[in-house]
Amino acid sequence: MSTTLETTTTRLLMLHSTCCYFHDTLHAVCELESHPLFSGFEFHHVLVAPGTCTYEYQLPSPNDVHCRKINGKALDYLRKFRGVVHLLENILQKPPFDSASLTIESLDTLIYKDIGLWAAVKPSVAAYLQWENTAVRLRTVSGSEWNCIKEFLCAAAKYIDAYETLLKQIKPTHCILFNGYFYRERVMVEVCRRHGVNVLAVERSTFADLKHVSQTGVVGNRNDWALLGADWGQTRRLNSLQKKQLDSFMRCKFSGVNNFIPQPIRTKGLRERLRIGKSKKVVVFFGQVPHDSVLAINDSELWNMPRAVSHLLELFALKLPEVILVIRLHPGGEVSSLRVDHMATILSKTKLPDNVRVIAGISENTHDLMKLAHVAMTVSSQAGLEFLWLHKPLIHLGDAYYGNKGLTWDVKTEADLEAALKLTLQCSTLSPLQCQRIDVFLFGLIFEYLVPFSRSKGVFTDAGCMMIANMLSGRARLFRS
Repeated sequence: MSTTLETTTTRLLMLHSTCCYFHDTLHAVCELESHPLFSGFEFHHVLVAPGTCTYEYQLPSPNDVHCRKINGKALDYLRKFRGVVHLLENILQKPPFDSASLTIESLDTLIYKDIGLWAAVKPSVAAYLQWENTAVRLRTVSGSEWNCIKEFLCAAAKYIDAYETLLKQIKPTHCILFNGYFYRERVMVEVCRRHGVNVLAVERSTFADLKHVSQTGVVGNRNDWALLGADWGQTRRLNSLQKKQLDSFMRCKFSGVNNFIPQPIRTKGLRERLRIGKSKKVVVFFGQVPHDSVLAINDSELWNMPRAVSHLLELFALKLPEVILVIRLHPGGEVSSLRVDHMATILSKTKLPDNVRVIAGISENTHDLMKLAHVAMTVSSQAGLEFLWLHKPLIHLGDAYYGNKGLTWDVKTEADLEAALKLTLQCSTLSPLQCQRIDVFLFGLIFEYLVPFSRSKGVFTDAGCMMIANMLSGRARLFRS
């Protein structure tokens, strides 16, 4: 096999900003430059300086070993575009862009250089203001919140001009960035799309030794794997060796070997600790990262976290009093210095029905809860993906990339949720066909789509580098064999 690919015309713009917080991802992306497969590529590293209006991940020191390949030059010329910002500020002082008449529809008309500013900044606005749903919150937006939104919108125009200058200077064929939803990355994705530049978004997966590298330019629930149709894998079967390989991998995951979110050691006696009788059936609801961008980008008024939890509390109190509901909030939310999990705060001050338990932080192992559950629910958490391996019913409320593919009970209304819960609780085992399709989906995701990464070395493996090189070359399939 050749050790290099003919890629003399491939120029990569490596955008580093938010991803600096996730050192393993930053380091792995930077180290691509030293791999022989990329010897014919041009690498242009750009570190974006922190702004004044967006919520920030702490940037490491320029002397940090993980930043050694970044050229260190911030985009100083971002400050040269104040005229555009002043013009936007004047527009935003007039209807329909004032807090009294603010609507989603009026925001969607704010276009700059063919880029919808609101679509570009919405996930970051939600994170900064701790909104789970912008469509609902904009109806009662305060003056201070509107001022914050204006800052995001005005800064986005500044970044658009700066990024266009950058593209003209470098003339990249591809841009590689982190996640694709965070503020600077999100704006860059939109600018690249406008100019025909391909974008790869890199992000951790729920499996510590595998990463998402998405050719859609974003990850979450809009990655390449989400594009698979509902009929994908229907005719495929795993052979005995593939099934053994999948089960071995997932057993390691459940034992804590392949987690990047800390979990306590698995212990017995969970029912006793949660005061759940032996005969009681249990439903576990998996929460999301606080102010999750993948939820904010969709603006579902029905199935955002506060709405879902509120409805579940009422439903289990009135209609399912003999069933125990365990609300498992995201284990990273409570301990994050970046995002306060206000759902944990709200629930700690709420009088809960007798059949409801709430678990926040890392007081209990999530996989112990999965084993305990007869049925699980989620909006779109990756925990739901892991739960599927147990071949138990999963009720899916949102648009997870594993949802709407025949693997889950996909619920669109509150009335449907009650019916789905009663049905799955009556028969909490899946059909052989459902189990087979789940196994095929998981096997394809884990062993063919996600990109292998070495935690011990902090780099993509040779197989992972080959996958990324193939994506950049545009001449080979995405999936590894």
